Amino acid sequence: MSSETQLGISYGSTLSSILVLIQWLQFESDIVRLSLDISEFGRIRACCIPPNWLLGAILIVYLFGFHCFADTVKAELGNWQVVQSYIDEESAWRGTNKDGEPPDISEAVAAAHAIIERTDHPKTIEAALFLMTYLRDSESPFASEGVQKGERALVERVGPDWTVVEGFHAALGEIITENDTLDISRFEKLRRVDSTFFRHLAAAVAILEIEDHPQTREAAEFMVTAYFPGRCYTRYVVMGAETLRDRYPQYDDWGTTLTFLDSCRVVSNEATPAIDHFYLSMATSSIDKAVQGIARYFLTVGLQRSINAPSISKNERVKLRITALDWATGLSDGIEEVELFVRYGPDSRPGNLPLEQVERQLIRNIKHTTVGARVPEITGTRLNGNDERLIEYLGKTVLIDFWATWCGPCIAEFPELRKLWRSLPKDRFSLLSISVDEHLSTVTKFLEEEPMPWSNWHVGNVSDVPKSLYERSYPTYILLDSHGVILARCGSLIDSFISTVKDSVDSTTQQH
Repeated sequence: MSSETQLGISYGSTLSSILVLIQWLQFESDIVRLSLDISEFGRIRACCIPPNWLLGAILIVYLFGFHCFADTVKAELGNWQVVQSYIDEESAWRGTNKDGEPPDISEAVAAAHAIIERTDHPKTIEAALFLMTYLRDSESPFASEGVQKGERALVERVGPDWTVVEGFHAALGEIITENDTLDISRFEKLRRVDSTFFRHLAAAVAILEIEDHPQTREAAEFMVTAYFPGRCYTRYVVMGAETLRDRYPQYDDWGTTLTFLDSCRVVSNEATPAIDHFYLSMATSSIDKAVQGIARYFLTVGLQRSINAPSISKNERVKLRITALDWATGLSDGIEEVELFVRYGPDSRPGNLPLEQVERQLIRNIKHTTVGARVPEITGTRLNGNDERLIEYLGKTVLIDFWATWCGPCIAEFPELRKLWRSLPKDRFSLLSISVDEHLSTVTKFLEEEPMPWSNWHVGNVSDVPKSLYERSYPTYILLDSHGVILARCGSLIDSFISTVKDSVDSTTQQH
């Protein structure tokens, strides 16, 4: 039954009651006798003598109260209609590829705030999720406050319900399946995913707020590990990690927890400061030496990525490299045999390595695979089966492209790669694509339909070549100057990266 129908029924019932009251007033005398039967003690008679004007006043108050009630219900329904109207308008705007100005969100935000201020409103959860999801990436000055208030309302409404947390994976699977059937933008699909996360994370937060809840540890672990590709819920990840640190001094799964923190840091630059601060606290304050060493590793990995940032100066890069080497050196002292799961484990596959080997690998990466470092000696295999050394390409600007036929983003960049290759002089520029497909035949068959008329290596899915250049995702682009010094690393062919390539070629031309 809709809210409007319920309101109509309530209004009709009230009118009937008023008509009965009017009839009663017409036929009753001024004296109204009230009788109360009280069990076996007999009948007690009481009487009151209200004048007709008083009964009339009661009727007026009754009518006034009803109209106030009706106005309140209409206002509450109206508030949600304002929010829903904005959601529909914003969705239509995205459906037109953002043609024109986006709809104004301010009225919808005000309406959502009005809803969550009433904890008994039937749309409290929806309004809270609206504030959390639609303001999450907003640059509005009231965005942060709106997200916080939405979260607080959601936590209070959902409550410390462990069954909600347990139902997370099933709910996420359902929403992903539903998304596949909906004709909406990717951004809107991600919002639906966010709503699912936030509802279950709210239950976990509510559990953490109870002093001795039996599922506190599990709720904190859920907050750290609740992950969706490309999304990081930083506040909850850090809250979960801090809870494990502060409430469980003997916590025994820091390797997994610290690894998940790094996964969050990879997909969100905004998460980096908070997660780095947590790593620093664990590296310097943990009572467990193994935890200290693992935290130092991840702290150093973050510094290693910072060295590659395109926006920093050469002097800043040098300072970061020195700091990273300081943190890396000696991190395994006394805990050499403690193992950690890393991207390049045994046989260059993901797996566990002793910290002593992890430390050596990390120091080597800082020295030889970061921007400003000279690339290491590596050898690959051309598609004709001949081995070739990377050093043979030096003397030119070299762009290395790690890719695979199963990598959609890699293939999507090929038109830009072809355009770049055709536009630059071949005596000053080389493009080397390195396939990590398992089988060579897969690559050669692909090239029949998608020509790549530049140098190509096939190194397979188990090779030291990606490890030697610290390749972690696909595509990866590494730009070398004519001396083999790494100028830039990037995961896509953005305009600034392309400009760096062209500037390097121009510089190489001038040198010659």
